[in-house]
Amino acid sequence: MNILHHKSWHVRTKSNMERVRRDERKAAEEEQRVLDRQIQSENELRINQLRKKADDRMTTMFGGSTSSGSATKDVSISDETGHVNLFQDLEREERKNLGSGNKEYEAEKAQEKREWESKMGIQVYFADGTNDLAKKKEWYEEMPLRRMGAEPKRTSGQAEIRIEDDKKERKRKRNSESEEEETQRKRHKKDKKHKKKIALKPADLHRIIIMTITYPRKIWIVRHAEREDNVNRHWRKLDGADGLASDNSMLSTRGKQQAKECKNRFKNAQIAHCFASPFDRTIETASTIIEDKNLKVKAEGGLCEALYLCEKPPGFWETEQLAEKFPLVDADYVPVYSRYTLPKEACGDDACVKRVGDTLRKLFEKYEGNLLLVGHGASIGACHEILMGDFKYVGQATVSEFEETAPGKYRCNFSSDSAHLSDKKNLRPW
Repeated sequence: MNILHHKSWHVRTKSNMERVRRDERKAAEEEQRVLDRQIQSENELRINQLRKKADDRMTTMFGGSTSSGSATKDVSISDETGHVNLFQDLEREERKNLGSGNKEYEAEKAQEKREWESKMGIQVYFADGTNDLAKKKEWYEEMPLRRMGAEPKRTSGQAEIRIEDDKKERKRKRNSESEEEETQRKRHKKDKKHKKKIALKPADLHRIIIMTITYPRKIWIVRHAEREDNVNRHWRKLDGADGLASDNSMLSTRGKQQAKECKNRFKNAQIAHCFASPFDRTIETASTIIEDKNLKVKAEGGLCEALYLCEKPPGFWETEQLAEKFPLVDADYVPVYSRYTLPKEACGDDACVKRVGDTLRKLFEKYEGNLLLVGHGASIGACHEILMGDFKYVGQATVSEFEETAPGKYRCNFSSDSAHLSDKKNLRPW
C-alpha cells in the first residue's frame, strides 16, 4: 500500500521530520544534563576528599587547635591579590602540571573504552585486534636463534667460515642421531620379539578368566517393586521427587514393603555381587535387599528399561550422584553402558536383547560367585531370552533363578516366583 506524501501520517513529511529532530535534540540535551550532573558530583566528592586531607595535614603540622597562642604559627590563607583561597597550594601544583594532564587516568579510560568496544564487536580500525595491526608475530613466525644472545656482525670471510662450521656440526648431529635411532630400533625389535614369545592369545586369556570362576553358580534376577507412578499420576509433586525425570519414578509405599519382603527371601542367600539398573526404583529395591549383607550395589546402565520407554537420554542419574542419595551404591564401579553410551534401539520390548546380552556376557566373564541382578520388565524378558531362549514377562518384585552349570550353559530353576510376597494381586507383568 502506497501512502501519499501529503498525508499527515507519512513519515517523510516536514512536520514529522522536524518532530524527530526535535526529539533527538531534546534527548541529547537530557543526556548532556545527566552527564554534567555526574561530573559535578564527582568534582564535589573530589573536593571534599581534598579538603579532608588538607584538614588532616593542618592538624598534623600545627596541632589539634589553632588558638594556642604563641605555640602556633599564623598561616596565610589569602593569595597575592588579597582574596581568600583555601586551595592555593593545590592550584599551584596543578599549574605545574598544566598541559601534561593525568596520564594514568587517561590510560585507564582508554583501556576501558577498548575493552567495551571489543565486547560490543566494534572495530575501530580495519583488522582491529590482529597481529597485523599490532605488528606482532606468533612464535612460529619468528626465526629461532641459535644462541641466547644476538650474534655480532661478521665479515664475508667470517660468514663463509661460520657456514662451513654449521654444515659440519649438522652432519655430526645427523650421524649421532642415526646411530642412536638404529640402537633404539634394534632394542625395540628385540623387546617385541621377546614379548611375542610370552604373549597369550585372546582365547587363552579368556580361558584363564573363565577358569577362575567356579561352577555351578546361581544367578538371581529380580524385577523392581511397585512404582509410585503406577498408583499416582501426580507423583512428581511428592517429597523426594525433586530432580527425578518423568521416566525415573521412585517406589510406592507398597513397593517399599515388597522390597523388604524380597530382603527376607534373600536373608540366607550367598550373594557375591549385586547389579541393578540405575533408575531409582531398581537401586532402592536392590539396596533394600542387600542392606545387611556388607555388599555394594553396582549401577549398570546395560540393565535399564527398553529405551523407547525412556527419555532421551534416559532420566537415571550418574553413579556419583546416585551414591550421594543411596549410600550402598558403589561409586567406583565402571558400568558397561552409561546413559550416554547406550546403543540406539528400535521400538519394542525385545529391542533391548542385544544390549542386555552384551552386558550379561561381560558381567558373567568378569565377576565370580552368585550374582543378583535387579532390572525392569523388558530387560528381564531379554535375560530370559538370552539364558533360556524365550522372552518372558515377570511381575513386579518377583524372583527368577538361573543356574550356570558351565561357561555359557544355563538352567532355569524357576521364573517369576512371588511366594515371598504377602499381597500377590496386580503385580503388573506387562
